[in-house]
Amino acid sequence: MKKIFENSFFLLLAEVINPLLSAGMVIVFARVLGAENLGAYSLVLNWVVVFQIFSCMGLRPLIIRKVSQKPKQWSLYLSGAILIVLLSTIFFIVAMIIVAQYLNISASTRFGFILLSFTLLPSGIYYLIESVLFAHQIMKSPAIINLVSSG
Repeated sequence: MKKIFENSFFLLLAEVINPLLSAGMVIVFARVLGAENLGAYSLVLNWVVVFQIFSCMGLRPLIIRKVSQKPKQWSLYLSGAILIVLLSTIFFIVAMIIVAQYLNISASTRFGFILLSFTLLPSGIYYLIESVLFAHQIMKSPAIINLVSSG
């Protein structure tokens, strides 16, 4: 019961604090960047999030289920998933670069678009590691990392 409470607490804490920190960051970015640059930043960030979703291809439920069933084989499932994400990420980085060439955006926004496309791989690997931790019912570490990385 204690583990359930602790896991729930940390997940809830991250879910409550993250939106507050994000709202604060948007306010700061708006003041620092100005309207036009904030719009460019938001555009690029939204595209990155869309491509992130596709690059991980819904592997979380599969990893959680498989690792929960066979906890000692977590490294086998993680390495297989990393290979899948690596291949899909290469494809989606190329896709983002192609999309950036066809959008009617400034050169600096296009550069940001291309630069941020390379965040797909590390975020995908983090997503997979987080999934393994969830399968082992270790919620504290991912929640703390999410809090720190959002602030």
